[in-house]
Amino acid sequence: MSTRRGSPTAVASSVPFDNVGNKINATEVQSALSELRKEDVLSIIPVVTSLNGNYNILKDNSNIHAVEGSATGFTITLPDATTLFLGRRFEILNKSSESIEVLDNDGTLLTTLINGDIGVVTLESNPDPAGTWIVSIISSSAKGITSFSIGSSTTFTTTSATDVLVTGMSVTPDTGRYGLWFSADTEIAQNNKLAEVVIYINGSVVERTRRVVQGVSSNFKSALITIAEVSVNGSEQLDVRVNISGGSLDVNQRRLLLIRLGN
Repeated sequence: MSTRRGSPTAVASSVPFDNVGNKINATEVQSALSELRKEDVLSIIPVVTSLNGNYNILKDNSNIHAVEGSATGFTITLPDATTLFLGRRFEILNKSSESIEVLDNDGTLLTTLINGDIGVVTLESNPDPAGTWIVSIISSSAKGITSFSIGSSTTFTTTSATDVLVTGMSVTPDTGRYGLWFSADTEIAQNNKLAEVVIYINGSVVERTRRVVQGVSSNFKSALITIAEVSVNGSEQLDVRVNISGGSLDVNQRRLLLIRLGN
């Protein structure tokens, strides 16, 4: 005589998550998984020949797009940011013979990619269709000159008296010796307070890159700029950090640029 052991087998629900009571939203999870599956899919944008043409990347398109052709004035428009999850990334490879412009969903220029550039745009916030994107550019020519360019327009605010990383201002470049430039529009809230900017390599401060600005009035607007020559081994992260001696510091429009100078 056979004997059944164990508890009855539970049948999985067709709805994997319950949306009630602050539980995980099934639709959002399924959407995120669907988008992540596109991570390594390459989409070739049809050969572009029309002057001043435009290509709209759609929400459900793959993450990687290669542009081919010879048209001038060509643009690529990103999807409505409110339909994307934060952190959604698109890579655009300019394999055409001309420059192309990358626009947000409102038609604002985010970056221009010359022949051979790879532009990486990552969604930072999405309160409206335009959204806020972090833009990184990897540029390589036949001579082996590689550059990295990262920009952001989202205000970063700190009250820290010790060095803190500025959101989005980090990169792990290829092995080599680089010229580095950082520039940002800033606002120092309190009079006579000191704002500093400095570069870090792999978590260690590079003191020779530290620069200081003193506010000479309340809500003093100025620029924080540093420039340096640095060497990295291919696995070391370069990042920009700031501090303020009192009150608060706003770091607004900013860009980090690296150009490879040699081995």
